[in-house]
Amino acid sequence: MHELPPPVRPPTTPQQRLAGVLWTIAAMGLLAGMAGFAKAAAQEGAGVLHILLGRSLVVTLLGLAVALLRGEPLLGQRRGLLALRGLAGVGALLLFLVAVTRITVGETIVVHKANPLFVALLAPWLLGERAGRATLIAIPIGLAGVALIVRPGLPVEATVGGLAAIGSALLTAFAYLYLRALTLTEASSTIVFWLGGMGVLVGLAGLAPDFTLPPQRALWLIACGGACAGTGQFLLTRAFRLLDAASASTASYSQVAFGYLLGWLALGETSHPLAWLGTLLVVAACLVVAWSKGPGSEVRPRS
Repeated sequence: MHELPPPVRPPTTPQQRLAGVLWTIAAMGLLAGMAGFAKAAAQEGAGVLHILLGRSLVVTLLGLAVALLRGEPLLGQRRGLLALRGLAGVGALLLFLVAVTRITVGETIVVHKANPLFVALLAPWLLGERAGRATLIAIPIGLAGVALIVRPGLPVEATVGGLAAIGSALLTAFAYLYLRALTLTEASSTIVFWLGGMGVLVGLAGLAPDFTLPPQRALWLIACGGACAGTGQFLLTRAFRLLDAASASTASYSQVAFGYLLGWLALGETSHPLAWLGTLLVVAACLVVAWSKGPGSEVRPRS
């Protein structure tokens, strides 16, 4: 399999790292909001492809506007990698939307956030990174947590949602690996524009045979979700320029708390005690994976 070049970042100051953490937390709050708006839009009659298309249109327009204001190139330098990251991100989003319409927002997010377990499994082939002993122990613990959330005996709809969330986590692992490489050479607006553009193409292709608009209230909810997603993507790509992988990953788990809180307060969702236990196992395992190399570490190529 093709091996990506290892990320090598310039040194950052403590103030820049703090800013990176704050950007990440803000991005996670907005992305959790996107999930909540998506679920509310589905409850108002919007289909998954409608939500994908609407969200992607907003993201594309945001990327275009920022690129024009800053004079940044839309097409970028590494177009093949931009397209791969876009496709992986769109696939992950599509499966995420399938999941969030069938299980709680918090459960969808925590299974989706299990992607570092898949990153650890894929990194030896894509980044030349060998997993340490702590990571090898953490991976099965985290996967056991996923199994507690997507456990046997759930209703069919919930099982489909759980499996979709797992698929979303796997594709997100690819998307994040590509993003780590792209932030070294590409502007944030370029990355966001490609992600949104690929989503627009997939959404239009899926809806083209029999295109109908969802109800007006659903359209407003989709637009709000798209605004949250676009802004969150900008903040996330900005944070990736300031943080090492371990610090960025740790801050990103604030999205789990945002997701459960949003689901409870805005949508009246509750989760089974086994799902809470699974959540703790997944988060703990992923943090072990993130910090197994220590703060400030970056990926090194294989010798």
